[in-house]
Amino acid sequence: MASLMNKVMQFANSPKGKQVIRQATDKAQQLAKDPKTRAKFDKVANSPKGRQVVRQATDKAQQLASDPKTLAKIQDVRRRVQGGRGGSGTGSGTSS
Repeated sequence: MASLMNKVMQFANSPKGKQVIRQATDKAQQLAKDPKTRAKFDKVANSPKGRQVVRQATDKAQQLASDPKTLAKIQDVRRRVQGGRGGSGTGSGTSS
């Protein structure tokens, strides 16, 4: 599993990986701003089944957030993404 995580991190830090992440982020923001997409989300989230799913996800997130092992994993990934190799992680993410 660590090997897979290392490969994911290497890709995410590569120029191609940064480009893919940037494109996915842009597309997600575009969809989030689209009124049609928002209406679909609201319709599902406000249905009885949708409220149940949101409640279950919230409960699980709160449970995981209070788990020391999960917090340690999150901090490890954050450290790696933000420059675990000695960098500050504040670069622009663009390549010239």
